[in-house]
Amino acid sequence: MNNFKPLMDSYKKQVMELEGKASSLQKAVDTARFEKDQLTERLKNSESARASEKEELELYQERVKELELGISKASDSGATASTTAITNGDSSGGGIDLPVPVLDTELEDALTGSSMSDLKIQLRRLKRERDAAVANKADVSRIIVLENLLEDAQRMKDHYEADYLKEHQAKLVLSRELEEFRNGHSASGDGAEANIALRSRLTQLVEELDSTKKSMVELRVQHDAQSKALIIAKSDLSLVNQDQVDILRPV
Repeated sequence: MNNFKPLMDSYKKQVMELEGKASSLQKAVDTARFEKDQLTERLKNSESARASEKEELELYQERVKELELGISKASDSGATASTTAITNGDSSGGGIDLPVPVLDTELEDALTGSSMSDLKIQLRRLKRERDAAVANKADVSRIIVLENLLEDAQRMKDHYEADYLKEHQAKLVLSRELEEFRNGHSASGDGAEANIALRSRLTQLVEELDSTKKSMVELRVQHDAQSKALIIAKSDLSLVNQDQVDILRPV
């Protein structure tokens, strides 16, 4: 029995060291995973924005070409009409009447904002507003689900913490009984049978304590993951709302 207390102390020390290492490693893994998710999300948003800007730039370039084509056609039409009027004036012997050139239909459509490229730009803008509204609604639903999951995880965490505290108290009681037994003051008897009973009870409590610790670690990881997911969802929702404000600002 004199060698039993140092064994218990050594076990406690090893458990504390392993718990510290496991906690540090878990924090490092969670941090790396969170940073990876953040970078992935930023990259995805950047690629989406770049594709949208590229498409919009192509539409604007197409509209510029339409405007240039309309102006060119209008100039050619005006020049043809002027030449015809001059020829007719010369042949009739009268004065020269220069008709006012009429803008081409495509040019008029472009200037009034009803060209095909302009309609494409408006359609693209409406699609973005629709997608933003759908994403906003989806993010709100996602946040509600995550908040409910977070509440459930918090309740489970509190439950396992209570179980852990209970097992820890039982372990302290057993340690005190072992100390009393070692000093010859055990109320449960003495001899080999009492020693075997105490060892069996200690083994049982250690197994229960390890199981509770394992459950707590798993639950803590789940709780942290859901908390980070909730933070990301709220951040995405704020970005979506800001995008909607930016879209509506020119209007």
